[in-house]
Amino acid sequence: MEEFVRQFRSPDASLRGKPFWAWNGRLEKNELLRQVRVMKEMGFGGFFMHSRTGLQTEYLGEEWFSLVNACADEAESLGMEAWLYDEDRWPSGTCGGAVSVDHAMRMRSLWMQRNASFSGEEDFAACAAVFEVDERDGIVRAYRRLHSLAEAREASGELVRFEVREEKESSFYNGQTYIDTMAAEPTRRFLESTHDRYLEACGDRIGRSIRGIFTDEPHRGCMMCSFSRDSDASVPFTPLLPERFREAFGYDVLDKLPELFLITREDVVSPVKWQYVEMCERLFLENFAAPIDAYCRKNKLILTGHILHENNLTSQTAMSGSMMRYYEYMEYPGIDFLGEHERCYWIAKQLQSVARQMGQKHLLSELYGCTGWQMKLENYKAVGDWQALYGINLRCPHISWYSMEGQAKRDYPSSILHQSSWWREWNYLESYYARIARFEAQGERRCGVLVLSPVESVWARVRVGWCDSLSPKGEDICRLEQRYEDIFHWLQQGHIDFDYGDEGLIEKYGETLDGVFRIGLGAYTAVVISGMDTIRSSTLELLKTFAEEGGQVIVCGEPPKYRDCLPFRWQLPCTRVEADAGALRSALSRYAVDLGGEERILCQQFDRDGTTFFVLMNDDREQGVQTVLRTPKPGAVTRFHPEDGSLEFLGTFENGVELPVELPPVGLMLLAVGQTFEDAGPSQPPVYREEFRPEGPVRYELDEPNVCVLDRASVSVNGDAFSEPMEILRADRAIRESFGLPRRGGEMLQPWFVRQQKVEPCGTAALRFVFRAESVPAGGVSLVLESPSAWRIRVNGVPVFYRPDGFYWVDACMKAIRLAPELLRPGENEILAETDFSPVSNCEAMYLLGDFGVRLDGPVCTLIPRPKTLSFGSIVSQGFPFYSGRITYLCPAENVRAVRFDRLFCACVCANGGGKTATVAWQPYEADVSGMDADGLLRLTAVGFRRNTFGPLHLVPPVGSAVGPESFESEGAHFTEEYSLVPYGLDAPAFLR
Repeated sequence: MEEFVRQFRSPDASLRGKPFWAWNGRLEKNELLRQVRVMKEMGFGGFFMHSRTGLQTEYLGEEWFSLVNACADEAESLGMEAWLYDEDRWPSGTCGGAVSVDHAMRMRSLWMQRNASFSGEEDFAACAAVFEVDERDGIVRAYRRLHSLAEAREASGELVRFEVREEKESSFYNGQTYIDTMAAEPTRRFLESTHDRYLEACGDRIGRSIRGIFTDEPHRGCMMCSFSRDSDASVPFTPLLPERFREAFGYDVLDKLPELFLITREDVVSPVKWQYVEMCERLFLENFAAPIDAYCRKNKLILTGHILHENNLTSQTAMSGSMMRYYEYMEYPGIDFLGEHERCYWIAKQLQSVARQMGQKHLLSELYGCTGWQMKLENYKAVGDWQALYGINLRCPHISWYSMEGQAKRDYPSSILHQSSWWREWNYLESYYARIARFEAQGERRCGVLVLSPVESVWARVRVGWCDSLSPKGEDICRLEQRYEDIFHWLQQGHIDFDYGDEGLIEKYGETLDGVFRIGLGAYTAVVISGMDTIRSSTLELLKTFAEEGGQVIVCGEPPKYRDCLPFRWQLPCTRVEADAGALRSALSRYAVDLGGEERILCQQFDRDGTTFFVLMNDDREQGVQTVLRTPKPGAVTRFHPEDGSLEFLGTFENGVELPVELPPVGLMLLAVGQTFEDAGPSQPPVYREEFRPEGPVRYELDEPNVCVLDRASVSVNGDAFSEPMEILRADRAIRESFGLPRRGGEMLQPWFVRQQKVEPCGTAALRFVFRAESVPAGGVSLVLESPSAWRIRVNGVPVFYRPDGFYWVDACMKAIRLAPELLRPGENEILAETDFSPVSNCEAMYLLGDFGVRLDGPVCTLIPRPKTLSFGSIVSQGFPFYSGRITYLCPAENVRAVRFDRLFCACVCANGGGKTATVAWQPYEADVSGMDADGLLRLTAVGFRRNTFGPLHLVPPVGSAVGPESFESEGAHFTEEYSLVPYGLDAPAFLR
């Protein structure tokens, strides 16, 4: 326990996050090593070296491997872990398109075309199968396979053709396609082209300073869904599939294709549908997952990552089949959750379940992508807490950019690295999660309930139109999804922990003994069946034995009506309960933690050596909760505080614990019951005698110059007249269209790939930026832009030149040209920038930095004198619409012991003074500031976020459900010419004496 407490206070690198480090520009060794040291300061335990959009250094070239080794060596010297990433962008498998240059390696699909016609014998022969179909009222009443063009021409019914098609080529795969992940040879070539080369180049670093490799979003192709394609009338296919299908199920699946794609009976459930998805699952696991797993284990590479997509049963079925069955083939299995607002907690519960069953101790999550620059630390916490609750202990924050140059700056911001104003405060968050991970690792999770996964019931119902992209569409699929969600919430909000059981894993690893149902290392005394249409014979046989041995089988609602997708009558002895929360909880009451019925609290429970460890989380993001934790277990109760590593003794309970629990919104509490911890301090809540709020405005200090964004420009191509002003990405597109070049975007060809071709200028392009000034700052201003040597610039007609001086702003690509005061003038000012435009050129916003304020008049920016003081509240209308650095408010105060806020308009608040720093990051918004006001001032620093500087600046509404490259594209109803900004600043504090 002594060592546990030490590690809780100072968690090591193995429990700290490892971000996706986006290698997305022209890589330079010194800058890479500097960023490794920044990540160390941010509290990270390592990093994944990840090729991303914008990469200019050749992927897997000689320089690439040299830089990988240099970063691994630097990480080792700092006590950090270096991790590889197995692809140029994603999904894993193509080696930047190199594998799929060979057409035989490319992903294929089997497509259906209705009301078909044929141009001749050759056209007919090219089909995988042709059918005459009799469909009435949406149900196929009869069908027959046609074997010749003559039969087709004589048919009186509808002709339906099925043909195998190669995936479309895409710039995202550098002009190639994704690979056939259900075949062995593409996987072998992928390992040869990527993993073998890392082994050769990195040598004995593998397994030492380089811990492992991340595989990202592999999949087996779309199962009749429109995700990433223009039709849903296709299924994954590989040449070996018909033969393997016949071996497994005893018939030619090509004879049954109408039953796979369409509805052939009143009840949609079909063995053909289930068997086809199952066969795709087997081929995907056998030919992609298993070989990569075996390779990595043999060569001392820990395999981690996640596959595509897991948010619901529909998305799993559409792209992969069974998410849970894939986890077996990863040493550190993982998920991704790229968003802020969705609450599909079951994706972590699925992972936690398999990890317990397979004995896997490290669970990864790729998280925070698509969230945007406006995220506060408390927003990151809201996403991270529920994942930590369910065992995520290898955090992979998405994303940390090497560079912001060009398109890279729109690659799913924000950048969780030095570009963010709050990067020095990130250690506070990362240490918080490392301590939670260490706390949870102290015991074994108490869990005796198994819930059978209904995913295979979705398999049995797939057909054209069953889903809308990755969302359920048919009423029958929505019913399955709803019950799946309900069971999760009914149990978790009733404080009954459980694991999911996948029927494929049950068939492989399941057994029963003395009334205990086992899947690998997972042991259960109750099994819940709910929302399942069909169940496997192998599962039923185990359940029958389990029930006969005294195990508890609970059917919540209706039992399955199908066995192996064929009708049957349920006769298994079981406990039948209504499909509602109360009935299910009552049947499982002996497994529940008593939290006074407070459903907003979610709970996990661990045991070790007579001590019980609780993790409690308030799932309400708006309201706090109060309740009582009751447990018959006597002993000392200690609270572990993950924010600072402290321990708080809450008392000793001789006759069982009855402990008041109070949690703020998204509050989390760690408790240990039983063991006495000598280092735990007494619980002494502070007593305040007086509260007052300072009156504004107050003086302030900035840690960066103010900024004026110039992102509206007129365009001239080859000397033509300038256009009307337009947003900068529209300007970039207009120039590219003039030269016949493709648009930039998240799926563009990689610059490293383009540079392998001969890149010639297409012509000249010029941008004209205009801004106004009420007065000219006495110290002049700096014009910040990317690649200044590529542009010929005039300010009010006077040429200006970039002179390297080592200065950059926010990111190393942002260089400054100093503009003397005499170059500017009151009234309108003009900046002309001309370049020789080529396929790798970028038109990006420019920025003015200096000691000024900014006023917005619609889309027009005017420089004004900088205000001397600031009022509490947002600074957007106080002369700082685009500012995103730190602001320190100099608040008159004396003898203040604590500070409290009602809300935060910033990433977090830091109180500084007297040699101490206190961080206010999440609720309760309160911090101890005693002794910080020795000179009569309390320095409160609002730590900014970069949303109002880097955007998207014209998006309506200003904060959407997700932020990605498309959010910046400046088109449609979600675009406004004016600036769409978010509040930033310091809310009025309450001082406590």
